[in-house]
Amino acid sequence: MTQHDQVSSPQVPSLSEPNLGDLLRDIWSGRWFVMAGIFICMIAGYWFVSSTPAYYRATMVIGPVTSPLDTVSSQGRETNGQLILSPARFLHQRNEHQTQDNFIKIETLLTGRAVAQAVHNNSEITTLIRQDRFTYGPEDKTTPISVEKIDDYLNKAIKIRKIGDNAMREIIYHHPNPTQAGRLITEIFHIATNYVRSQDRNQMTQRRAHLIESLRTAHNPDQKTAIAFLLSLEEQRLTLSADELPYAAQIIDPPSLSPRPVWPKLPIFLACGFLFGGFLGYTLFAIIRAIRP
Repeated sequence: MTQHDQVSSPQVPSLSEPNLGDLLRDIWSGRWFVMAGIFICMIAGYWFVSSTPAYYRATMVIGPVTSPLDTVSSQGRETNGQLILSPARFLHQRNEHQTQDNFIKIETLLTGRAVAQAVHNNSEITTLIRQDRFTYGPEDKTTPISVEKIDDYLNKAIKIRKIGDNAMREIIYHHPNPTQAGRLITEIFHIATNYVRSQDRNQMTQRRAHLIESLRTAHNPDQKTAIAFLLSLEEQRLTLSADELPYAAQIIDPPSLSPRPVWPKLPIFLACGFLFGGFLGYTLFAIIRAIRP
């Protein structure tokens, strides 16, 4: 027998990768760690949901105001081959563009500084805003709320979603007080519409005063007729902007509240606790097994 035959060949270690069965056996070996991690994390998730204020969703649909002059069927009268618009039809076409512009203004003002300034002077609404600790953030209740803080809150809390291809918009708001969430977005909507109404009425009043002065100083009969026509339009616009009537925007669907809290949801947190707890328990078991001699 040769010396080569007497020397035994070295054993090559197995390089096979662990399969699913090996992983399941490891999990079964550390089952108590996995179960403990799942139990602890699910209890933590349940405690978080129980201690966190529930948030409800309030939604409201708004749309442009339909002018009373939309019922005017007459386009005008034809004189010498030319179409002459009636004053009512002329006013309708003018108001139609003005209403669209004002509706865009209201959509912007709902989360703008002008509304924040008006909300700042309303103690009831500021109290509701302070109740939203998640979006508004913790703050000393003894310190007065600032306009900048309200403006930042409205931009975060109020969402405006377009509905289809029409001009209607859905206002979405979340708040822990289900009975006051709808009231808050309604108040903010009225503040925005009244702000636009006040701006337009001031402009109409100034134009009306200017037209009255122009009518008093005019001498040409045709010029007087044209000025009187424009003055009648401003008078009608002032009538349509009365406080009792909707202006620029109107509530299509009143505020509706979600029957159950939309956040936090217990099933989601329990599921996350189950997955994270199992992973955490198995990781701890693997670390202990690796450092154990």
